Amino acid sequence: MARSRTAAPRRVMSRTDHWTIDARDWFSVGGGEAGNIAVDPRNQNILYVGDAGGSLVRFDRRTGQAQNITPWPVPGEFGAATRKYRYPWTAPLAWSPVEPGALYFASQVLFKTLDGGLTWKEISPDLTGDTRKDRKMVADRITTENAREQGFGVIYSVAPSPLKAGLLWVGSDTGLLHVTQDDGRTWQNVTPQGLPDWSRVTCIEASHFDAGSAYATVDRHRMEDYHPYLYRTRDYGKSWTLLVDGLSEPAYLNAVREDPAHKGLLYAATELGVTVSFDDGAHWQPLQLNLPTVSVRDLVVHGDDLVIATHGRGFWILDNMTPLRQVDEECGSHPVQAGDGHSHQSGRVHGDTHSGG
Repeated sequence: MARSRTAAPRRVMSRTDHWTIDARDWFSVGGGEAGNIAVDPRNQNILYVGDAGGSLVRFDRRTGQAQNITPWPVPGEFGAATRKYRYPWTAPLAWSPVEPGALYFASQVLFKTLDGGLTWKEISPDLTGDTRKDRKMVADRITTENAREQGFGVIYSVAPSPLKAGLLWVGSDTGLLHVTQDDGRTWQNVTPQGLPDWSRVTCIEASHFDAGSAYATVDRHRMEDYHPYLYRTRDYGKSWTLLVDGLSEPAYLNAVREDPAHKGLLYAATELGVTVSFDDGAHWQPLQLNLPTVSVRDLVVHGDDLVIATHGRGFWILDNMTPLRQVDEECGSHPVQAGDGHSHQSGRVHGDTHSGG
């Protein structure tokens, strides 16, 4: 994911052979101030670039051409509850890891395309809890209590399974989680019991080892609740376990990722840094090393490296996570030592590049 503070999202090198990362190493890929970027896994020259308000563009690096593939014309005004589709500032955009050519995009419903965005299909109903029969506002004054019924709320996270085609997890900013095992033909509401309204499901991570397992992070700081919320299911969402031992307020959670090479090894992005669990989330400890106290918005395991994106518009990389993968659950109960790895700042490009907002 990338965003730009200036004209458009950019693609940038993570390292170079000329001792620095500068304007020679990035190029604009379209879009606007904010948006997810999804690189076509079949052709690295094709990028799908989002923008605020639900705009989506297909960009061909070879020709420099960009094509608007937004599922529906995006009007100039943002946030209107009467629009046909409504989007978060950065709409979810995700490739299926197991179904070639399947790209998912979300508003209050989930879209799917198999032809590069030329055509889109709605594969879900409204998954935010909006039950209006028409698109009229139901009250003059918008409040926390009536906002959902007035048409506010969006899908905030989408996670296609890396193990099973058609298995999709979806979370909203209204506090709902849904799952489908048949590519949207049927959906189940699998919201953790007791999760209040307007709990933003910031990230869902579908397991790389067990199709029925997934992890979800929830942020409630908009409701003045700064506690961390991280849930795990092992039965397709029928039941959830809250996993916050070692996590504490005000380090609420922005993302969780599973190490695809080591079962039970998890990394979480918090408002104050990075944490790690060696026992499938049962216990957590800081993985800060030389990373400053900073809001970490997302992270990804890339080969043997852990890459994080901060709200300070920077990328940091923890090189060679082999020592972490060698830690068993018993040893993992002790704090990670600073000598276990080396973290370096890798992608701050004139302050332009950062993760989600």
